Amino acid sequence: MTFYISDIFPYLSKDCKKHLEIQLGIIMRDSSKSGNLKSHIIQKIKITYVDKLKKILMSPQNHVVKKMFLEGGFIEKTEVHYPIFDFPVIELNDYYYLPLELYEAILKDDFFKENRYILGILNTLPEKEIKYWKIWLEKETNIAFEPSKNLSKNRIFFYFYLLLSPISIRIIHQFSRDQFTIKECFSTLIDKYPLNLFNECFSFYQALQKLYIDQGNSTIIFDNQKMKLNDLLLYFLCGKLMPIFKNQVLESIVQTKELRDIEISRHNDSKSKVFELNLKK
Repeated sequence: MTFYISDIFPYLSKDCKKHLEIQLGIIMRDSSKSGNLKSHIIQKIKITYVDKLKKILMSPQNHVVKKMFLEGGFIEKTEVHYPIFDFPVIELNDYYYLPLELYEAILKDDFFKENRYILGILNTLPEKEIKYWKIWLEKETNIAFEPSKNLSKNRIFFYFYLLLSPISIRIIHQFSRDQFTIKECFSTLIDKYPLNLFNECFSFYQALQKLYIDQGNSTIIFDNQKMKLNDLLLYFLCGKLMPIFKNQVLESIVQTKELRDIEISRHNDSKSKVFELNLKK
């Protein structure tokens, strides 16, 4: 989980405060109105840094900001060789964090939906879908989502709750495509309970949870490969496969871009990679 610059600023080091004020062009140390300050920071990030983030994410090159974004918004200091950023980053204790103002700035940007990032796709999900996804996650992880968080107004917090949930996948399957129909995902099950009640009585995630409990040990063919139904359903549970909704109707199933720990661990050298950053003068 990460932080708002406007909330955490008084607790940061002098160097971190100085870098953030220079990068954002805002004098924050004397401000007493954190609500207005948050809005100013969000607007500055939208204007100056969102396009930069898109270029970083689309680039085939390794970049520490891309790594941070894909893995949950933070990174250990030991993983960064030159700890100087040309991007607004919170430095606190042993970590660097992308600020929550950045996530506020990109929440409704179509780029993140069109390029299959979870945060963008979350905006297409009806609130009832997130509600039943939350119920399923809470049951399987035994970690509660904060009850004070209103789902419709706190999709960013649900996003981090999802990314940081300890869900393990036994086998990472290589899928041939990035997009599927619901029939392609569940061809032999689509007309059977509980999927046959999707759209009539159940939400999509409610039906998936019931399927996970009732029939998860069966084997199916998905994307021309044999796999356990439970494994496929775990992809949905952890957000590697997600439904895209349009006008409350499920349009397609897509693979998302954000990485899970189990996926990252496939690359033996991923934890030892060193990222070099250049200071923007």
